[in-house]
Amino acid sequence: MIPLLLSLLCISSLQLPCVKSEDGNITFIFMLSRPSRQRDFLLEENTAGVQPAVDMALDYINDRESLLSDYSLSYGEAAVNSQCDSRVSLRQFFDEIRSSPIKYFLLGAGCSLATENVGEIANFWEIITMSYASQSSVLNQRSLYRNVFRTVPSSLGIADIVVALFAEYNWNKIVTVTQQESEFEAIASAIYGSSMMAEQLYFQSDEDVANTVSFGTSSNTRIYLLNMYPPHARRVLCAAYRNDPNIKYPRYVWLVYGWYPANWWTESVSGYDPMVTCTDEQLQSLLERSLILSNYPLTYETDSTPTDVGLTRSQFFAMYRNLTASYNYSESYAAPFAYDALWAVALAINSSIPSLSYNLSQFDHKSIGRSITSDIANTLYNISFTGVTGTVSFNSNGTRRESEPRVSQYRLTNGELSPVLIARINVSLNASGGLAYTWVYLNNENSGSVWSDGVPSDGTPEISIVGILVYVYVPVYILGVSTIITGIIFAIVNFIFRSRKIIRLTSPNLNYLIVLGCILMSASGLIYSFPTTNYTAVYVLCYIRAYTQLVGYSLCFGTICAKMWRVYFIFHNPTPKKRKAIKDWHLFAVVLVLCIIDLVLMSTALGADRQYVPILVDDKERSNTDTNEYGIVYEYKNRVCDSPRSIIWIAIVFLKMFLVQSAAVFFAIKTRRVKIKVLNDAKWISIIIYVTSFVLAVTLSGALALANFLNADAAVFSTGLIVVSFLVLCILFIPKWYSLYKDPQGEKIFEKGSQPSFMSAGNNLTAVDHENMVHHIEQLEKRLGKYEAVTPYQTRKRVLSSGSALDTNNPRLAALKIGNNSREGRSLSYSPGLDVTASLPVSRLGLARSPAPPSPNNINNSGDSGVNDSSKENSEDKPRPAGNGNMFTLREEAEESNESNKDLKELNDYKTESQRVLTFEDELHESPF
Repeated sequence: MIPLLLSLLCISSLQLPCVKSEDGNITFIFMLSRPSRQRDFLLEENTAGVQPAVDMALDYINDRESLLSDYSLSYGEAAVNSQCDSRVSLRQFFDEIRSSPIKYFLLGAGCSLATENVGEIANFWEIITMSYASQSSVLNQRSLYRNVFRTVPSSLGIADIVVALFAEYNWNKIVTVTQQESEFEAIASAIYGSSMMAEQLYFQSDEDVANTVSFGTSSNTRIYLLNMYPPHARRVLCAAYRNDPNIKYPRYVWLVYGWYPANWWTESVSGYDPMVTCTDEQLQSLLERSLILSNYPLTYETDSTPTDVGLTRSQFFAMYRNLTASYNYSESYAAPFAYDALWAVALAINSSIPSLSYNLSQFDHKSIGRSITSDIANTLYNISFTGVTGTVSFNSNGTRRESEPRVSQYRLTNGELSPVLIARINVSLNASGGLAYTWVYLNNENSGSVWSDGVPSDGTPEISIVGILVYVYVPVYILGVSTIITGIIFAIVNFIFRSRKIIRLTSPNLNYLIVLGCILMSASGLIYSFPTTNYTAVYVLCYIRAYTQLVGYSLCFGTICAKMWRVYFIFHNPTPKKRKAIKDWHLFAVVLVLCIIDLVLMSTALGADRQYVPILVDDKERSNTDTNEYGIVYEYKNRVCDSPRSIIWIAIVFLKMFLVQSAAVFFAIKTRRVKIKVLNDAKWISIIIYVTSFVLAVTLSGALALANFLNADAAVFSTGLIVVSFLVLCILFIPKWYSLYKDPQGEKIFEKGSQPSFMSAGNNLTAVDHENMVHHIEQLEKRLGKYEAVTPYQTRKRVLSSGSALDTNNPRLAALKIGNNSREGRSLSYSPGLDVTASLPVSRLGLARSPAPPSPNNINNSGDSGVNDSSKENSEDKPRPAGNGNMFTLREEAEESNESNKDLKELNDYKTESQRVLTFEDELHESPF
C-alpha cells in the first residue's frame, strides 16, 4: 500500500509528455539489479550478468522472420538499475514511463524486493511485467499483480524441498533464521505450517544479528535455514562462529538458497561489512557439507537438445560466457531465465497480433493499452515452449509451472568450497490429491557419500530402546529351563510308576496336568524376561505371557483342588457305598472349566481394553539422556505393555487366584485326619499355599513398585513365577517318590501309629486277633451284668462316684447312671455296629492271613487266645458278696472293658478307612483315562 501511495503522489506531481509509439518498434523497460555498496543490507543476487543473455535473445528474436515480422524489439537506450531497492526501482520506472518511445512491457526488475513494488504500480499503466529472478510468494496474489509473470517458480517451493529433505533424513526440527522481508516471511510461514517442528527467529534488516539471534537454544535444534539475503547470511554465520566454532557438520547443518552468488561468504563478493568480524576461512569452515536448496529448473550446460528459442543449452552457455567476458560482468544464474523470459513475451505478442482489437502501434497506457495487454496476458496463460531452461509455461498465478527442486552440497575441493549436485526431488500428486515427494540421488551420490560421518541429528533426541539386559535374562532362563526340565522328569517318573499302589493313589493322570501347569507358569516367566524391543514381538509376547500365566496357574492349583475335593468327598461321606463314583474325567472337567474361566476373563479384559499395547516409557534404571561426541542426544526408553485400566484386571485375576487357594486351604483342613499317607496332602498343600501366597504377594508388590524399572520388574516377576512352579513340583512329588522308594509295594500306606494297638507287628491284622477281641469284650460284658444284679445300690453308687477309675464316657458304664435312682439297671449288651467277624479282604489291605479262629468253647484252652485263666473263674454263674473287694474287682473289670472297647473302635475306624481306600482304588481303576 505504501508503494502505491508513493506512486500516486509521483504521478500527480509528474508532467508527463505525450508519449507515442514508434511504428514497427516495440520498446520495453529492461530493469536489472546492480546492488549499491552503500545499501548492502538490501543486497540480493547481482543480476547485472543477465544483460548479455537479453542481448542474445534480442538478436535471435529480431533475426527470425516468422516472429514479429513487422516489428523489432529493443529496451531503449540502456538497461536501468533497480539496485534492489523499492524507492530506486520506482523512480527508475517513472523515468522510463515518461520518456519516449512508449513502453509495452517491463522485463525485470532484477530482484523480488524491486519487482513487488514496480509490478504493482505497472498495473496502472497497463503493461505486463515479466520477471526472470523474482521468486517472492507475494507475487502470487493476483489481485495485486494481475499482469505479473515470471519464468522462475515461487519461493514457496523451498518449503516443499525442506519437507522432502526432512523426510529423506528423518529430520523433524528446524530453525528458520528469517530476515523480516515479505519474501522470506512467506517462506517461514509455509515451513511453519508443515508437519515439522519449526522454531522461528526474526531480525530487522538493519539490526546486528549478533544481538538478536541466539544459537544453541533450549530446543537443541541442529538444522538452520538462512532465510535471508546473502550479506545477512554472512552476519548470521559470523555470529554463530563467535558463539561456538563447532556449529558445523557433523553437529549442525546449514541450509542456504541456490540463488546466492558463488563465493557469497567472501568479502570480495559481498563487500566489506563492519558487522562481519570473521575471516572468509572461518565462515567457509562452517559451510562445509552445508546444503543448497534450489527450486528453479536446472540448466544442464552440456545438453544439446533442440529448443524453440534458436539455441541449445550448450550453445547458449558457450555464447553467454563469451559475451560476459566482453561485458566485464560476472555470470548470473538468472541469465538463462532472462533469455527465456524475453522469448515468452515475444511469442505471446506474436500469437496475439491476429486477434487484437487494435493495431499494436495504437498501444497506450489507457483503455487501448488495457485491451492489448489483456489479450497478450491471456496468450501467456496458454503459451508453452521449450527454452534453454526447459519447458516454459505459466499457471493461473502467472508463475512458471515447471520446477525442478534439487539439493546441492558445499564440499571442499583443493581448499576451495564449491557446490556439488547430489539429488533432485520429483513432485507429484498422491491418491488423496496432496503432494508426494520422491527423493532421487544424482551423480552416483548416496547417503554415505553426502554424510561421510553419518547423517547429522536435527536435535531431536534419538530414541534408544533398551530391552532386558543379559545379566537379568540369563539367570532367569537358567532357572526357568531347569524348572521345566524338572517337571518333565517328574512326569516321566509318574508315567513309569503309574501302576504302583502309592502312585496310583495320587491320581497319576491328574499329575500330568499339575506338571503342565507348572511348565506353563515357568514359560510365562521366561517370556516376561525375553530380550526383545521389536514392537510386534513385544505385542504378541504380552498376550502370550498373560494367557500362559493364568492357564498354567489354573492347571496347577485347579488340579490340586480337584484331587483334594475327591479325597474329601470320599472320606467324609457317611454312606460311601451309596454315593456316585468320582472318576478322573470329572476332575478333568472341573479343571477345564477353570481354564475356560481364565480364557474368557483374559479375552474380555484384553478385548475391552484396546489400550493394552506396547508403549515407550523412560528407562528409570539409567540416566534418561546421553550425548555423544557429535552432540546427538539419546533418550533411553523401555517398551512395555501397559494400560490405564490394567490395575483393574490385575485385581480381578488375583481375586480369582485367591478363591482357588482358599478352596485348597479348606480341603487341606478337612482332609488332615485321613490316615492314608499318600492321600493326606494337607501338610504339603498348606506349605504350598503359604509359600506361593508369600511369593505371589512379594511378586505383585514388586511388580507394582518396580513397574518403571524394566529389568528389576522382569527379574522379580519372572523369578517369582518360576520359583512358585519349582516349589509346587518339589513339594508335591518328592514326598511321593520318597514313599515309593521306602515302600515300593504300598504295604505301609497308613500313617505311623494309626493302626489299632492290639494289631501284630507291621500292618498285619490276623483273624485270631479279631475273634479274641470280640470274645474278650463279651466276657467282660457278662461279668458286668452279674455284678449289677447282686451288688447293692449303695455299692454301685460308691463305685460310680469313686473317681477317675471308671470311664464315664463308656457307653456300657453310662448305662449304670440311668434309671432315676432305681435299682434296675439297663442291659449292657453291646453292638459295635460293625461285624468284625465278617470276611475282611486282608489280601487287598496288605494284611497277613491267619488260621481260622478257635471256637468259643476252646478259647480257654488256647495259649494264644489272649484271655487268661481268670476268665473261666469269672464266668461262673454265682453272685459275689458285696464288699470293698468286690467294688475294686468291678472297677478293674470296667476299666478292662473300657480299654477293650477303645481297641474295637480303632478296629472299626481302620476297617472303614480301608474300605474307603479300596473304593478310591476302584474308581481309579475304572477311570476311562
